[in-house]
Amino acid sequence: MRHLIWFAVAAIVVLAAVVWLDAPDPAPPPRSATADTALWVWRSAAVTDSRERTKFFRTARHFDVDRAWLALSRAERAALLRTDPAPLRAFIGACARHGIAVELLISENSWVDPERRDVFERALDDLIAYQRTAALDERFAALHLDVEPHALPSWKTGAQERLATGLVSLIGDAARAGLPVHVDVPTWYESIPLGTGDLLTAIVDAADGICVMNYRTDPDRFLRDAEREIALSQARAKSIVLGMSVEPTLDPQLAFQSAGALLAFRDAARATLQPRLGRARFAVQSYRHAKALIGLD
Repeated sequence: MRHLIWFAVAAIVVLAAVVWLDAPDPAPPPRSATADTALWVWRSAAVTDSRERTKFFRTARHFDVDRAWLALSRAERAALLRTDPAPLRAFIGACARHGIAVELLISENSWVDPERRDVFERALDDLIAYQRTAALDERFAALHLDVEPHALPSWKTGAQERLATGLVSLIGDAARAGLPVHVDVPTWYESIPLGTGDLLTAIVDAADGICVMNYRTDPDRFLRDAEREIALSQARAKSIVLGMSVEPTLDPQLAFQSAGALLAFRDAARATLQPRLGRARFAVQSYRHAKALIGLD
């Protein structure tokens, strides 16, 4: 009889475990009314690993994130957009339930070269095919270009104008995906002549919005360095995001060393910009380092 009792208890425990494992994820907590921050998310761990996904959502909640800029390598794009999109659909769907929109981020600098444009076009084809078959809440909200032609060696050897022109044309080509196109820019593109104007103006005109990679921890410098980008975006009715960094290898004048310092800085900048922009938006570079700041590494 004792053996029968122990067997029954064990069966109940196993059944309970199975039910618990099969239970759907609990409903996410309500989003903060001030959620206005994006995260650069480099590579697919949060998409394919359930434990990493849990860390991602905890990090997103801590930093009031409502936008994820998901950067996939070429191999990851082939696997998740074309070969087996189920994990990506599940991730974007889970993000939607947490109030987070996902943008596909592309960061291959060489694609500004017209001779490399065919590779970009194939990536667009894969994105379009993915969007066509995904449910509404499993689709990307925008295409995000973190393409930096100034990082190419030929930028300093006479090809600056050709590469700058290539970036602007890349933005135009990206519109074929049928999504808003957002572009990351440094604070000095206004000093690069292009045609009758400058590279910053050409990018703002071509894109639906920009993110200024304005990595500063001094509040006055943070706003002053982005002044031209803010004014131009307002004049063109384009969206603008102000980027901040928590990368530990950067100088403390460029990157925040604690989550508390970043959040206090962001909240102060939000209050300063509110009368001018209505709702200021921010971004944190990057998820990997942000999660480490709150002990989730």
